Amino acid sequence: MKVLKKVKILTMSLLLMVTVVPAASASPSQSSSQVLEEATQVATDYFKSYISKDIEGRIQKSVEPSYANDTERRSAYILQAETDTPVVDFEIVNSTEVSNSEVDLSVQFTTVDTVLPPLPYEVKKIDNEWKVVLIPHEVNADQGSPDYGKVKPLDENTQYIDNSGLITARATMLDYYSFYNWAGNDLIGSDTFNTSNDWVSIMGYQEVSNWVGSTDSWYVKYEIITQIGGSVQWYGQKTIYGQHYTSNPQYYGIINLSTNRISNAKIRISSNGGLGTGSGNIYES
Repeated sequence: MKVLKKVKILTMSLLLMVTVVPAASASPSQSSSQVLEEATQVATDYFKSYISKDIEGRIQKSVEPSYANDTERRSAYILQAETDTPVVDFEIVNSTEVSNSEVDLSVQFTTVDTVLPPLPYEVKKIDNEWKVVLIPHEVNADQGSPDYGKVKPLDENTQYIDNSGLITARATMLDYYSFYNWAGNDLIGSDTFNTSNDWVSIMGYQEVSNWVGSTDSWYVKYEIITQIGGSVQWYGQKTIYGQHYTSNPQYYGIINLSTNRISNAKIRISSNGGLGTGSGNIYES
């Protein structure tokens, strides 16, 4: 497995929460309607830039505290333009003035596959300019889940795994994943695939080398996700407990999905600790 350099995941994101950014005060004479109009216009321009893959427009209308400079952001945006699930439309369904330099938005996005639940955004006035503040989050997009629409911060230790060079038989599998002596952080496949059923199957092996106690309590969780602007949308998962070896018996599991079509899907892998090694394939037949 080739583990790429940790990516500071950026986000247009579907899911932004309050972040502390120095903000200049708006003019005392500025009315509430002017504040809302200016902030929502900047957010609208940002979302349009994201949909049209206008990288410079995105940089101009946003700030991202996790990036040291615009060069880093620009490189990340180029990758997102290639692998994110396409967004075709958005609607700002609610706007609330927090102060004359901060506005909270509720935004609903339409992808090529589905309509996502309304999601929170924050727009702040920084150095006398309105900016969308970008923080990576994830949302539960599984409509059958009791936690549908729930938003939480994305794990800062997430890394990308490059699976694209390991896939040799697209006719029989959707994707391939692997990990070696890995523990703790989430792994997201940098390769993408498309689904056309409300389920996929996974088959492979997993082993742990330094687990204390019964290995039956050790697990690896395999999830099907998409990404928009660096944030994650979650559609279904399968948790595999214990060790399953390279020969037999390997594990086999079904991941039920909340939709029968997902464009630019990715695999995300996490565990409850230990040094894990394994690999597997994702199938749709």
